[in-house]
Amino acid sequence: MHYGLDFGTTNSVIAVKKENSDRVEVIPADPFGNDKDRILRSLLYIRKKNQEKFVGSLAINNYLKDSRNRKPARFKVFDTGQKATIPIPNPHGGFFYYETDITYREDINKPGQLIQALKTSLREGFNQQVNLFGEIFSLEELIATILGEMKHTADQHLGKDIKEVILGRPVHYGNNTDDLDIQNRMEHAAELAGFKIINFIPEPVGAAYDYLKTQTPLSDKTILVFDFGGGTLDFCLIQQENATVNIVATDGLSIGGDLFNELIMFGKVSPYFGTEITFGPKSLTMPSGLKHSLRKWYEIQALKSPELRNFLVEIKHQSKNPELINNLISLIDHDLGFELFEAIEKAKVTLSQNKETSISFHRHDINLEIPLTRKEFEELIRPQIEAIEKTIKALLGNSKIDPNNINTVICTGGTSYTPIVQRRLAALFPTSNIIYHNVFEGIAAGLARIVLEQ
Repeated sequence: MHYGLDFGTTNSVIAVKKENSDRVEVIPADPFGNDKDRILRSLLYIRKKNQEKFVGSLAINNYLKDSRNRKPARFKVFDTGQKATIPIPNPHGGFFYYETDITYREDINKPGQLIQALKTSLREGFNQQVNLFGEIFSLEELIATILGEMKHTADQHLGKDIKEVILGRPVHYGNNTDDLDIQNRMEHAAELAGFKIINFIPEPVGAAYDYLKTQTPLSDKTILVFDFGGGTLDFCLIQQENATVNIVATDGLSIGGDLFNELIMFGKVSPYFGTEITFGPKSLTMPSGLKHSLRKWYEIQALKSPELRNFLVEIKHQSKNPELINNLISLIDHDLGFELFEAIEKAKVTLSQNKETSISFHRHDINLEIPLTRKEFEELIRPQIEAIEKTIKALLGNSKIDPNNINTVICTGGTSYTPIVQRRLAALFPTSNIIYHNVFEGIAAGLARIVLEQ
């Protein structure tokens, strides 16, 4: 017996195939979520007090509780006890070498750290250790905390200690030179989580297996799996002949629902936080680095510093729109980045059903009702949609398969519900049966089937 585990950028799911049965059970991975949710948000919260660790809904609830009751920021410089040698060019040739202490500054009133998008950090090659309240963590250890909690919850559910896992992975973690290294790091995280036998299968292949093994084959089929999640978009071309399944080609893009949220933030929401203002007699603009940091909620946390706050207070008095700078100060002071991006996500999901909505955000002295239409959203993500179409056409062209010969397009992952994505798929595959099969759980369910049947 083994687990099929889909560790996603946004959500994670774990499943198991019952012994002596064709039935696959998706195990409730978040017993503290709504109705003992089978989908776990891929979030980790480490509380400063006692280094308590929480995942999923417990991570969100404890982070919000602690943030709303926290004391104002107070920074202190700590010495790591390490030295750094800095080379300084000598105008006469060679270098001077300057040795300095390595220090770091920490908000000693910060109650904890919420961590998201660990899979993205892995894909981007983050390879440094992080100091969280005096304890050093590698990225693999942080991922292992989530995987280990999922394993523990599933083991308790089954009453067994399952040591074998088949993990889903994107078609491309990164570029070709990084891909194997990243998979090895993910394997190490799984080992730290308590697994002994670890295998990897591309996520769209898992989704395809779940679909195929729950259908009665009526004829030979050519299938495209379109797996569009929070962090990546993966494609898999499959040809089924009788009982044989052949993987023809795979490809993928680093485009997902989280990127769409970033584009909404940058293109629609950030101006309400002063990114487009000018200040001073020379009509200076906001620093580009500051504007860029607003694209991700977890980078907003890093903006909290006395120097930046003093700068924002100063330019607030030099701007014609001081209320916008005040929004930004409040966003940073009160750690509201995560909640703001949750409001953006909610509005984006609403646009899958409605042609217009608003991003509603009312926290502390920030009161925003930002109108957003589906047309505006689609314009914001137009370059990404064009990149998706180009990649699909290249995949089909390289495989010498005509779009009209694709019998079925299997859509999985929540971002596949985006209306413009649905329309473009229908235009690309006018004769195909486009289905949305087990959108959030299909990968884990398929991974649970594969190894035992090989």
